[in-house]
Amino acid sequence: MRVLHTLDDLAALLRACPGEDLYVRWSRGPGADLNGPGEHRGSVDALTGVPLPGLSANSLRVEPWWGERSLRLWVARRLYDYRHLRDVHGPEVRPWVPRRR
Repeated sequence: MRVLHTLDDLAALLRACPGEDLYVRWSRGPGADLNGPGEHRGSVDALTGVPLPGLSANSLRVEPWWGERSLRLWVARRLYDYRHLRDVHGPEVRPWVPRRR
């Protein structure tokens, strides 16, 4: 798995994959997500505790209202939105970028 270290790396990935559905997911990584305990291998709604169909992730697709602003700033914004999950779930939690197939 390719590891991205900087905002510039993530912005470059988005530029290299125009039109692809890329997401940011905060977790302990794909291995932990796929090999979690129990039958349910998806996410759970934090408010209700209801199992969700699949893993929760947030789109990295640039919204039209963003206009011509910096792609680097867009990805920083998307990472910032959920960075609190590391504090909530532990230091092993990090952002990773899955893509829809």
